[in-house]
Amino acid sequence: MIYRRQTRSAIYEGTLEEIEDRRGMFLIHIDQGDYVVFELIQRVRPGLGEDVAIGNRVSGPLHALGKTEITNVSGECRLRVYGQTGPSSLTACRRVMFR
Repeated sequence: MIYRRQTRSAIYEGTLEEIEDRRGMFLIHIDQGDYVVFELIQRVRPGLGEDVAIGNRVSGPLHALGKTEITNVSGECRLRVYGQTGPSSLTACRRVMFR
């Protein structure tokens, strides 16, 4: 039998600051000061609001790379996303989004 050890990622909160519609990416400013870029894969659980909009509050494993789910607290929905950068500077994140 193979056992997998599940690890839990820390939950962070942040504010969505920039959106790049053409590539489906958005930049989040984490409350601790770092920035991250995520690519929207799909909406998981429908809510009342939009998927993403500038100024939305989000929470989840915001330091994650690869596939994960975050909560758009402002839009009251869960989003399946792909972490593109991990915690980085604003300049580095903008390079990823607008290359």
